Amino acid sequence: MTETCDDETPRLITVVATANVADGDSGALPGIHSRLTERKFLPAEQLVDSGYVTASTLVTANRDHGIELVGPARPVAGGDGLQRFGHDHSQIDDAQHEAICPGGHTSVSWAATHSSRRTRVPLVQIRFAAATCRAFPLRLQCTTAGNGKWGRALTLP
Repeated sequence: MTETCDDETPRLITVVATANVADGDSGALPGIHSRLTERKFLPAEQLVDSGYVTASTLVTANRDHGIELVGPARPVAGGDGLQRFGHDHSQIDDAQHEAICPGGHTSVSWAATHSSRRTRVPLVQIRFAAATCRAFPLRLQCTTAGNGKWGRALTLP
């Protein structure tokens, strides 16, 4: 449900949308934004819950509609339920094409790619050395990789 929330105006429901549970809440945002655009109710700022906050939705909402999505990020957890370091725990340097992980180690590769979805969103895949990841004392909070060719991988829009 999308509603207005300006102090000086009445609260009005502007969009009601249902999402397929398999797609998650964030999958509903493109349709919501399209309907808000059609009705000329597109907000500058949209308050959302954590189901809508992903790197892709933050970038796409701003790039395509000028909307700043505001909401809590989802915690990153593995299949074992252990909390993981998220992308925000790494320092990303676009100009140098490198990242520094929570352990202070520099990435070994930076490659342009794209999502496999219909939208084919441009992405960057950043990788860290397996040996570095194996030696990191908090490896299990960072990655379950590190026993093979690569260590932690970050995929960012």
